[in-house]
Amino acid sequence: MMAEGMDEKELLKILRSEEHDAASFYTSELASSQAQAMERYYAKTYGDELDDRSQVVTHDVADTIDWILPDLERVFASSDDLIALEPAGEADEEHVEAAADYLQHIYFKDNDGDRITHDMAFDGLLQRIGVVSVDWETPKPKPPEELEGVTVEQLSRYVSDPEYEILEQAERTEQTDAGELTVFDLKVKHTPRQGRCVVEGVPPEEFLISRRSKVMAQDYCARRREVYLEDLWREYPERKHELTTLNINASNTDLESDVRRDSRFIDEPGDTFRSGASHEGRRKVVLLEEYLRVDFDGDGVVELRRIERVGNVIVENEPARYCKFVGFSPIPVAHKYIGRSIADRVIDIQRIRTVVTRNALDNLEMSIRPRGAFNKQALDEEGIDAMLDHEIASVIPVSGDVNAAISWEVVPDMTPAAFNMLEYWDQQAEQRTGVSRHSQGLNPEALNKTASGIALLQNATAARKEFIARQLRKSLEKVFQTILQCVCTYQDHSRLLKIKARWVPFDPRRWSDEMAVKVHLGQGTASREVQLQNVMGLAQEQKAIIAEAGLGNPLAGLKELRNSYARAVEVMGFRDPSQFFKKLPEGYDDPPPEAPRDPKVIDAEARAEVTRDKMQMSLEAERAEQARKDRELMADISRKDRQLEAEIALKLEQMHAEIALRKEEMRQEAELKGDDGITETQLGGNAG
Repeated sequence: MMAEGMDEKELLKILRSEEHDAASFYTSELASSQAQAMERYYAKTYGDELDDRSQVVTHDVADTIDWILPDLERVFASSDDLIALEPAGEADEEHVEAAADYLQHIYFKDNDGDRITHDMAFDGLLQRIGVVSVDWETPKPKPPEELEGVTVEQLSRYVSDPEYEILEQAERTEQTDAGELTVFDLKVKHTPRQGRCVVEGVPPEEFLISRRSKVMAQDYCARRREVYLEDLWREYPERKHELTTLNINASNTDLESDVRRDSRFIDEPGDTFRSGASHEGRRKVVLLEEYLRVDFDGDGVVELRRIERVGNVIVENEPARYCKFVGFSPIPVAHKYIGRSIADRVIDIQRIRTVVTRNALDNLEMSIRPRGAFNKQALDEEGIDAMLDHEIASVIPVSGDVNAAISWEVVPDMTPAAFNMLEYWDQQAEQRTGVSRHSQGLNPEALNKTASGIALLQNATAARKEFIARQLRKSLEKVFQTILQCVCTYQDHSRLLKIKARWVPFDPRRWSDEMAVKVHLGQGTASREVQLQNVMGLAQEQKAIIAEAGLGNPLAGLKELRNSYARAVEVMGFRDPSQFFKKLPEGYDDPPPEAPRDPKVIDAEARAEVTRDKMQMSLEAERAEQARKDRELMADISRKDRQLEAEIALKLEQMHAEIALRKEEMRQEAELKGDDGITETQLGGNAG
């Protein structure tokens, strides 16, 4: 037998109990910790300062968080490949890419995604939890607009557009160069046909969650925010009388006097008086949007319900498919939804460093400006005034011995010990937070270390940041998942958007909200130089594959190579890669790989290749043999030439010797005959 449903009074009793017991309530310990963390971020004084003593406050909390935030924002900056969707079924395969583009457009274009990421990370790092709300805003009419000089063509567009309603219309004529022209003066009201998904950060003082929750909306979570009473009248006209007669000033006081709001606006005056607050509709009230798991309808199933109420007036109560809130805690604690913050690790160090720094400054001042003692009997009135004035280089008149009249209290300089203590706590802060001086820029001590040593130090300190980035990635995945659920639930029209230089229709009604969203950390934690080096290394490998296997290979083609070059341009800091590398034509695809060939043809080609190889080897052998024979022939010819030259040279030598002998014989014969008149020429002629 089905149990009876719960009445509104019983539900209200449960809501009141959960609200007052929730963590982050304005009287809870968490609220005090969050307010204290914000005060330490602003380096507010502690309240125990002494007059005429140093009142400096160190900025350890702010410095640590401000060094972590840029790295986190760089990891999750807007890019085309920030998120990807995994299909829940085969039918989702064709929608995953379009859904990813649409979710990114909603987060970064329809909403200020970069600021939302910053606020979520900032609140988590400083105040233990950063909360984001994802909600659907129904279309609301805009204030009427008066238009003058509307042409007939423009009037027809207003008439045919269902988003516009013509409230007033007047026709008149205008003189133009072409003659008289009929124009219209209109008063139109624009009501957008389609709502929008709104993503915004939730201030810590506005968020409530059950103290022992392990996940969001496990038992109870809510948001308390100020709204105009007139907006509630318009949205819930049937509850106007109850809202008007309800005493809601007490609920306003709770939110306005919250210590976290006061600490965030530490230098701003209070807002106890608002101009125009006497107007009933402009009065602000606190609206609670609560998510509670309860069996309200008595069907025996505990379900998630979304409830909106002001004080004791419940204006909306309906089942909810999902919770609109997503939280981020940088240092999770097992089995607890709200973990610890980076500020928790540094607050005590900031206090210690503040005390040490103050004492060091006081000691230094006392060392530089010591206190003096003097003998009143040795100083007249003028000398006493000079001592009290303590002016630099002033003259103090003294009667008698100066040393006996004036003495100075020498205060030891203890600042070196104080500086050593500050250095010790700097190291403690680095170990606790992972933010080291080596990751903050050039450290003078690093000049004496090797490049590899510095890289190891930076990698070690980056481990904590990467851990925080992974926690933020999980939260952002939940944010995008909630956006997907939101548009699949509420968007009832197709939307035309320009994505990646082309107009694309997006219709979430055809999508499944069970598709899983994955946020890519990628190379975000690496330096820009490392990212560029990695991308260009991939491009070189792709070029090698294309050169080896051709454009039709199944591994990498011009599309993949162009993507690598485009990514390299983005890493360099340029917004539009098409300025450097043209986009591939629409529908372009690399040449398809060759179709599988007939095995018989392949076998025949192989046999022919073997035959060609044999013929080539035979031809090479014949060529080698012929070359050998040619070398031998040339060597034989050369040898014979040398022999012939030697024989000719020998014969010439023999002939010259015979001639010389003949000449000698003729000369001797001439001498015997006594013919001294014979000349050499004659001897030579006779010899010839």
